[in-house]
Amino acid sequence: MNTTMQELAEYAAIKTTVVVLKKRMAKIEDSLRPFVEKNGEVAGHGVRAYMKPGRKTTDHKQAAIDADVHPEIITLNTVQPAPRTSWANVTKQAGVDTSNYVTQAPAKFVIEAMK
Repeated sequence: MNTTMQELAEYAAIKTTVVVLKKRMAKIEDSLRPFVEKNGEVAGHGVRAYMKPGRKTTDHKQAAIDADVHPEIITLNTVQPAPRTSWANVTKQAGVDTSNYVTQAPAKFVIEAMK
């Protein structure tokens, strides 16, 4: 067998092993997730599993609309040629309280190598 065929055979074997290992890892993750959700972070053997808080987002546009921000402030924060408004700047300049317009995505289960 020439080198190219040997490399392809080795690659195929490794690929098969990776698929099997990913399935095993997924089963372990499914087993660990409920524990981590209930008890918090767990670490050992150079890895840790934890729940990473979801990303927070603020709907500045809706906050500005609901606060009836003066159109001039909106115009000052809109750039051309394709009209794009920086709603975060609008709410900031208008002094709009955006705390009721913040949402947070669900927490994400993470297993990673410890640094």
